Amino acid sequence: MSRTPIAPLRSGAATPAGEEATEPVFERRLASGGSLQLRTSAEGEELELRSARGDLDLRIVLTAAGPVVSLRCARLEVESPEVAFRCDTFDVHAKGDVRLASEREVSITADELRAKTERDIHLNGAYVRLNCTPDLEVPVPMPDVAALLQAAGQHAYALGAACDHGPGCDHEHAQVAPEAPNAATGEPSAP
Repeated sequence: MSRTPIAPLRSGAATPAGEEATEPVFERRLASGGSLQLRTSAEGEELELRSARGDLDLRIVLTAAGPVVSLRCARLEVESPEVAFRCDTFDVHAKGDVRLASEREVSITADELRAKTERDIHLNGAYVRLNCTPDLEVPVPMPDVAALLQAAGQHAYALGAACDHGPGCDHEHAQVAPEAPNAATGEPSAP
């Protein structure tokens, strides 16, 4: 592929409204119809990539404080073994969904954390721990809550309470209460 050198466009080129004039301007037309422009001034250098319609897609301004990058695109994809952002403020605003997924642990550390939704907040996990240390061991296995509820319901039937068949159930229920389950294991207690 042969390279065509960037040629000066013209001295004193017109700049879009609201932008400071910079000289000289170098421009290269691209096969896509867009253009690559380089402007220099006493304040720094500016590199712009514009679409065929003239829309600004990429701007890199080299300033005394460091480069400033502005990007507008249809889709941005980054693939790298590691990505790190170090900044004073990190602000993300999405008009649609935001998804964060990991095949391993996700850790959020902050001085203060706030969550606000217009609808429900769902937390699903084997355990949801609040105000505890991460290495806290669960002292006993969690009981089988369904079995406890079922056993409690059977005990209520045996004592003559309404059954799940609804009020006015006219059939007989067992009159002997089953053994109460052990609260820690959910298994029947030893006699």
